[in-house]
Amino acid sequence: MKVIIFVLLVTLSAVISSAQIRLDNWKTHTSMYTVRSATLDGKGNVWAATSGGVFRYNDSTKETIQYRNIDALLSLNTTVINYNPVNKSIYVGADDGVIEVIDSQLQFRHITDIRNQTTLSRRRINDFLFLEDKIYVAGDFGIIDYNFDDAPGDDIRQLGTFQQNTPVLKLATLNDTLWAITPLGLACAPLSAPSLRNSQVWRNFTVVDGLLENSCVGLCVLKGKLYIAHQSGVVRYENGTFTSILSGLTSISTIVSMQATEDSLYYVDDFTLFSMDENGSRTGIEVNFSNKLTGVSTSKNTVFPFYELNGMGVVTKEKITTIRPNTPYSNLFLSLSIDTRGGLWCATSYLYGGGFTHYSKGKFNNFTTTTYPNIKSNGYFKISSMPDGTTWAGNWGTGIAKIEIDTFVTVYNTFNSALTGISADTNFVLSGEAAADRKGNIWITNYKNTNPGPVIVVKSIEDEWYGYTGSAIDKHSFTSLVVDNSNTKWLGSPDGDGLAFFYEKATLTDQSDDIWGRLTSSNSSLSSNIINALAIDKNGALWIATSEGICVIFAPSGAQRGINPSIQKLSSLSTEVINDITVDALNQKWVATNTGVYILNEDGISALGTINMKNSPLVSDQVKSVAIDDASGIAYLGTSDGLTEVRTLSVRPRDEYAIECFPQPFNPLKDGEMVIEGLAAESSIRILTLDGLLVRAIETKSRKTIWDGRNESGELTQTGVYLVRVSSMLDNTSSVSKIAVVRQ
Repeated sequence: MKVIIFVLLVTLSAVISSAQIRLDNWKTHTSMYTVRSATLDGKGNVWAATSGGVFRYNDSTKETIQYRNIDALLSLNTTVINYNPVNKSIYVGADDGVIEVIDSQLQFRHITDIRNQTTLSRRRINDFLFLEDKIYVAGDFGIIDYNFDDAPGDDIRQLGTFQQNTPVLKLATLNDTLWAITPLGLACAPLSAPSLRNSQVWRNFTVVDGLLENSCVGLCVLKGKLYIAHQSGVVRYENGTFTSILSGLTSISTIVSMQATEDSLYYVDDFTLFSMDENGSRTGIEVNFSNKLTGVSTSKNTVFPFYELNGMGVVTKEKITTIRPNTPYSNLFLSLSIDTRGGLWCATSYLYGGGFTHYSKGKFNNFTTTTYPNIKSNGYFKISSMPDGTTWAGNWGTGIAKIEIDTFVTVYNTFNSALTGISADTNFVLSGEAAADRKGNIWITNYKNTNPGPVIVVKSIEDEWYGYTGSAIDKHSFTSLVVDNSNTKWLGSPDGDGLAFFYEKATLTDQSDDIWGRLTSSNSSLSSNIINALAIDKNGALWIATSEGICVIFAPSGAQRGINPSIQKLSSLSTEVINDITVDALNQKWVATNTGVYILNEDGISALGTINMKNSPLVSDQVKSVAIDDASGIAYLGTSDGLTEVRTLSVRPRDEYAIECFPQPFNPLKDGEMVIEGLAAESSIRILTLDGLLVRAIETKSRKTIWDGRNESGELTQTGVYLVRVSSMLDNTSSVSKIAVVRQ
């Protein structure tokens, strides 16, 4: 998939030129560790609905195929999945009301009536029931039926005397009657009724009639009898009478969900999967106190238990197979960094800690306390990769982790570093971002401790640790950190304490000559004292992401002499909360906001493009973090709903020319674009006829660019052989290559 984002710029001479951002090869990465529902199709494949999309698993080949929002689903947060044997299709329901239909040829259809219904405040799909030529859809809005042509029928908003739009959690049929469970009780209606939309055809059952509780969590039919699960137990309905077969469950033994196969009931509490017969005699099939159970599905005679953030199981008579697709552990990508080998590192959050993740060569390696116990805690919220190949992850409570060779982890805290803990617990160490100076020393912010504890610490190249506290800094509230070209350390506070700077004058052991300063909205032009991120661009300017737009210090070196440098506010994006800023290979600024990503030119004055959910496969407009691999031009956009990957033209130029042009031969009508790769810095490209006539002139700072096969007048070039002559505007080096154009 390719997206071209562009704006037109008008020059002083009234000549209109196109400043173009080309984005293609989009990919979405979301966690599929949280499974909500599972089913078997007619070929025995396992299908699962997760918080990050849908996956299909083949037990014979052990192959897992993942489906997300690119050329597949409209919604990623899926809630239920079921197989319709009549039309041999998989039905998927989502939290926002979208219904996906996947036929036997793996073609996707989208039913959006419920999502687009403006009168509904809740649209979550909870269950599908297939009955003859109808599909009954249960959701947080009630029930609606569809035919096999996706046309809606009865819109059932009220079940008897239950409040209108009461959520319907599960459906079943018994004795030509439709049964539904809700948080208010059980309801049923005869399928022969002229219209189930008529609330008077529905009958309600509550604790007064024999339920253990009004709130129901499971509904199924076993051997011609109806079973209703509550948190505290299970009742059977037969011949108009409710009979309790299991009751008195409390605490962690309460029922989470219940389903049935052809011969048994199955339910889960927090830590155990039980099978149970029609009289309540139960057997624990799996007990796992390290994996909390969150639900269970059945299909035919197969049982699928789900584990909290840990995939799902497939239970057969012979064994239990665990399925965990290779995905990120969490959908929250709070902090991103690219290492020297092009690998992406991602930190999650201290509140909903998912550890940190490494993504390389299409595979995710998740660092949690389950997979890597030595990381001590999952509360990692900052991550930074260094020129020496190491990566450092800041943690809420256990210090900072250093990762070497992608998997070797060392955690630094009060016992083996200069980091100190908070006053309430001196061993509880909060560390923020890390950054390397030109010598290779690693600097780390020490968060929320108090004087005389350090604001910032350093691990020297000699493996010595030092801590620094400045008199100008009365609060230790800084988590963002960069080192500028003059070796000054800049610290940003997300807590409203502005921007601090520190210069140790290259003497780590002598603190008597250290320079400290702090800039706020009261003593500078800083637009806000809440600072979310910092970045140094290719020209050495400091870019400041605040809660009220972007500020820039174009000459930060003055801080080295203790002079408060001048801060400029950018008029663009002044009303936006800026979550992150990163600088690409062309010195363009990628700005993460709550309304998408903005791409700004070098000085930040002009917007070159905007990326949001309306014009791209971005998974959420609330973008938390951005990282770009200069060597490949791959941009990563992190949100709280997943990660988006996209290829750009912003690639670090080569030191010398090694031109490649593809595809060859080039058909503009079929191929659309030719890629010119292997450029040196500041390249001027001339496409010429063999006798030297100019066809098209292109200029770029990137290692690659594109040609659309058109001449300077916008006309398609004719079939023939052409020259691509490139030269660097910096050092006059040049190269020539031949290309063939074929128009068919």
